[in-house]
Amino acid sequence: MMMIIQTCLGCHGVVFCKSILHEFAVKTKADQPTYSTDHLEGVSPMTLFVSSVLFSGKTYTGEAAVSKKDAEQKAAHVAVKSILATKNNCMQQIVRSKKQLIIAITSSGFNKERGVVSQEKCNAPTNAITTIAPEDAGLTADQGATIFHEDDGSQKRKKHRKV
Repeated sequence: MMMIIQTCLGCHGVVFCKSILHEFAVKTKADQPTYSTDHLEGVSPMTLFVSSVLFSGKTYTGEAAVSKKDAEQKAAHVAVKSILATKNNCMQQIVRSKKQLIIAITSSGFNKERGVVSQEKCNAPTNAITTIAPEDAGLTADQGATIFHEDDGSQKRKKHRKV
């Protein structure tokens, strides 16, 4: 059982750790986690961020990441792993519930670092890259829908009908 949970929290599961920690706080009626992020300058050619999360009186610090969002996810990952190490049933249930979502995303070929679907998975021509964004889920223009941008910034889709 712990092997399944550890597999779920592998490199792809890190994306869900803030959500998992938030859900755990709600279910256990604990205070919401608070994140603090620092950027490291001069360490590498690009700016790196390191986040810490304060949860239930403990501070957990994650590894360096290229974005603030990823740094916060990594800090939450450290907190989730620490709570899992105590064999907390509530946390185990939450992680188990995310298993199918993690598997679906990793098996789809989605690469979080690049935000694209791999060429092998989508059978696209070698010079085409399909960008994936959660707000664009559903039909896209190349799948027979026209995407209209509204004045308020929202998007509407209209499916084309074949006559």
